[in-house]
Amino acid sequence: MVSDRRDSLQRVQPPPADVKTAWCPYQEDFDETEKFAVAWTARECAARGVRALVLVDSNASAYDRRPVGQFAKRHVILTRRSFYNPRNPHSGVVLVVDPNPALMELAVTAGRLALCALEWPTLPLRGWAMETEAENLLTGKVTPDSRTEEQKKLFEHLATVGNNGWGGDYGQRILPGMLAELLATGIEPDIILTTMFARDASSSGIEKLQHYLTKLQKSVSR
Repeated sequence: MVSDRRDSLQRVQPPPADVKTAWCPYQEDFDETEKFAVAWTARECAARGVRALVLVDSNASAYDRRPVGQFAKRHVILTRRSFYNPRNPHSGVVLVVDPNPALMELAVTAGRLALCALEWPTLPLRGWAMETEAENLLTGKVTPDSRTEEQKKLFEHLATVGNNGWGGDYGQRILPGMLAELLATGIEPDIILTTMFARDASSSGIEKLQHYLTKLQKSVSR
């Protein structure tokens, strides 16, 4: 059963309905998947008459020989450090490459028109893709949502207390129990984490969720 929560709390908001999203699940032949991502992003830019923002974690020059590097020469490529330079344009169309939590937070913030994510193994993105109904560019279809109705209700409750990064006495007191309920339904921890990215959760909030999920998993495995 899904337990009652303080639904009066401000929740982590879902993304605007008009944001288009797409992703490429990680493949070892990343040059091929990058071509799909570049083509999708280019179409979104052409439809809106804007340049894309290509977000990478660091060392933008390292991408020069990759398809995203060639694409970025006609658009804008930024690292986390250069993202906050006010002189850099943020068009609302974003391609994020090999994201980690901090980079994914920036991508969701900046990608208010269209967002394409190239998945990296350290941050599986299926939860985000399900929550945003992202197109899987390897299949050409919307990512199917495998979550049950019970799980969706639990996610809503988790988002409800996430307005301050799951901080404060109340949030920290009930968070372990909420996560334990979700895990008990059989859902993967990675889906929990990246679903909350789709709700504009901060990377620091995601780290907090990760901390409690790791503790819960260790206690179960003993």
